[in-house]
Amino acid sequence: FVFSQDIVTSHHKLMTDVALLLRTIQKIENFEFAALNNFLTKYKDYSELLNVIIKVVLSEDMSAESGRIINERLESVKEETNFIYEELINIAAVARDEVLVQEMFKSRRSM
Repeated sequence: FVFSQDIVTSHHKLMTDVALLLRTIQKIENFEFAALNNFLTKYKDYSELLNVIIKVVLSEDMSAESGRIINERLESVKEETNFIYEELINIAAVARDEVLVQEMFKSRRSM
């Protein structure tokens, strides 16, 4: 299980950096990026669920019932993982598109 824990630790370190950048973008005045707000909300829920799973699995007194619940929660994590990474890729693509970013600023200013 140490291997899996190392992967999760690396994931959290990388996503902490990414989340900081995304929150910085989110705070820019006159800039509306709805997909970013949605992503940050979903990622927070995803991360919290993953942390609960890790804590339960690492606890020394995990019961058969806890194992069943963890298995169900892992299915949720599995389903959400695709959304999390696909949406992050989409956000990166939008952020790289200078014309689209300028349009987002223009549409916000006209409000």
